[in-house]
Amino acid sequence: MKLLTRHAHAKGLAVAQKNTTELLADRASVGLDFAMAEECAEYDECGAFADAFDGNVLVVEYTGKGMATACAHWGGTLSVVRRDPDVVPEGAAGFLRKTC
Repeated sequence: MKLLTRHAHAKGLAVAQKNTTELLADRASVGLDFAMAEECAEYDECGAFADAFDGNVLVVEYTGKGMATACAHWGGTLSVVRRDPDVVPEGAAGFLRKTC
């Protein structure tokens, strides 16, 4: 992962960690810039991601309950979006995209 982040940074790109809280302690040493956390409100993990990445977190929720929780607790500090589980393109049947 360190090789990947060095290469990306040399190209001017940011690198995200996705989902797992087990890697949060290694965030700085690996060089990760932000997190993409799917269903972190559903699993009560948004705070851990927010702390580790200084609020640089994109939260993706797939249920109304998860979205309501994410918006209530994190909507003012993290980027929160609700998407349809299949992440279909806009205009297609089943498309869903909401923000706080």
